[in-house]
Amino acid sequence: MKSHKVLRESGMKSEKMNTKPTFIDILKIRDYFSIWIGKNISYFGNGIHLIALIWFVFELSGSALDVGVLMIVQTIPIIVFGMISGALADKANKKYIIVFADFGRAVLVFLLLLVTEVYQIYLIAFCISILRQLSSTSRLALIPSIVGKDHLLVANSLYKVTSMMADVAGPAMGGIIVGVLGVQSAFIIDAMTYIVSGGLILTISYKKIQGQSNAIRDLLLDVKNGLIFVWNASIIRFVLIIIALLMFSLGFINVLGIVYVKDVLLVGAEQFGILASSQSLGSFLAAVFISSLIQKINRSTLLCLSIIVVGCAILLLGVCESMLIAVISLFLAGIGMIIISILVTTIIQQESPEEKRGRAIGALMTITNSSLVVSMGLAGYLGDILGVQEVFLIVGVVILLFSGMFWVAKSVWMKNF
Repeated sequence: MKSHKVLRESGMKSEKMNTKPTFIDILKIRDYFSIWIGKNISYFGNGIHLIALIWFVFELSGSALDVGVLMIVQTIPIIVFGMISGALADKANKKYIIVFADFGRAVLVFLLLLVTEVYQIYLIAFCISILRQLSSTSRLALIPSIVGKDHLLVANSLYKVTSMMADVAGPAMGGIIVGVLGVQSAFIIDAMTYIVSGGLILTISYKKIQGQSNAIRDLLLDVKNGLIFVWNASIIRFVLIIIALLMFSLGFINVLGIVYVKDVLLVGAEQFGILASSQSLGSFLAAVFISSLIQKINRSTLLCLSIIVVGCAILLLGVCESMLIAVISLFLAGIGMIIISILVTTIIQQESPEEKRGRAIGALMTITNSSLVVSMGLAGYLGDILGVQEVFLIVGVVILLFSGMFWVAKSVWMKNF
């Protein structure tokens, strides 16, 4: 702990000298390194798990509908248990919640080796998703206590960059493992990633702050108090509105993107892959360089500019029928979206005291996923009625109008940012 203290103090001194911490500086914090590497290993396991589970369900039932039900079953806990997972993270020791969730997922994945019916997979997948929510909330709530506020933006940027890499590598490797070794081997490898992740978290030296209760009672009251805190904290409430809008717009791109490629651009799967990659590339580069941007632009202004970029990008999709412009648009959308995501997460972490941080992160995850689900449901309906480009035009205009409102409001709610 002493070395962490020295590093944090040196980080504060370096900031006064107008230097910024780098990814290497953050990784020198041993406890953060354990959280970071454990998270990447478990994320990698998530990707393998997703491919293996989908393949397993389809092998057993041969029904695309059953695969769709599986996706819904895995999404429900993220929405329903978001605030509850936050209340648990605030009530109990975050370190041991993560360990319990990782080891618990390993046990549940091993149980998949024994199932013979699709409903059994649904039940296990539902429980795994609950534990994943517990782990994700507690990790994000724990990071500020490990790195300190001065290093938080860079820590979150590194967290996002490598998460995206793991999200890409995990499913790709999962497909190879399932194809070469089979579903059962994929499940065994997946379970081992969770065991390794939990073991790494056990090595960190975090201790729950004094004054927090160990009793897991009055959980609903804790959730209620968390909601009251989030609502009364004007900055947190404001950035949650921003992230809700972001995820709402992302849902339209996710659902209507394939229709746009086939019916508007009149191209095939290869071009669809290029478009998806251009958005990921924009997000990756923005996550790498966001700490440099913060040195030149204050956070509220950068948030506003990012919202404008996302709005313009979606608007361009509504008026252009060019592959090149579409690639540029999605590249810009990726930049804007990841900057908003990193800044919102960092602001919520900084503005929440440790005893309430879990519930604030839980609210973030609940709103993020709820907005995404609602928009994906609306996207198909509106796309059929109005047309894909018309929907993109409407969404782009709404986002740009919101950016104007935000520019005025930020001077009131975010004047210190």
